[in-house]
Amino acid sequence: SYIKNLSFLYPLFQITRVGLFFSAPCLVLFSYMLINQRSVISKFVVIALFINSFIVMVVGFFVIPSELYAVATGYLPQRDIVYAWVSYSFIMGAIISIIMLVSGYSNGKKVERQRFKWVSFAFILFTIFSVVAFKYSKLFGMMGNLVGLSTLLYAVLKYELLNVQVVINRILSYGIIAFFISLIFIMVDSVASGNK
Repeated sequence: SYIKNLSFLYPLFQITRVGLFFSAPCLVLFSYMLINQRSVISKFVVIALFINSFIVMVVGFFVIPSELYAVATGYLPQRDIVYAWVSYSFIMGAIISIIMLVSGYSNGKKVERQRFKWVSFAFILFTIFSVVAFKYSKLFGMMGNLVGLSTLLYAVLKYELLNVQVVINRILSYGIIAFFISLIFIMVDSVASGNK
């Protein structure tokens, strides 16, 4: 069972794509914060990836909005220029993240090396499954998320990469903000659709 009403699904599709657009710079930002080496090049790369993601988001929403097409199990996005742009941005972000973690591994102490090893392993698994998911999204997209996030969760909990209380507080506060932004988007979209 899946959502069959395309007019209801399309705004949800657009909202969830925001996370997809910003997955590459978030991976790089996480690596940047983890290795704690604040070079000018690293800052430039993080900022450039966020700008790239913002541009592709604007293009994907307003200039060349992606269409959905029906498959046996639901709908998938058309493989258009935005799809390719996001795919290549993700691959570049993942490669840059892994390079940053490897450089941090070579400069780190024993505990830091374990952290970098597990996070690199999680990013590599996540990247492999995500690249395969470009072709077989229904199976490997979910599997990549589960495997990559589970490995990352193990690294976070075992090696105390993040303060868990701070993370929970931020998840709650950003989750509430994201909920209201999504609600506003749905209301604006429904008003705009009603005026046609």
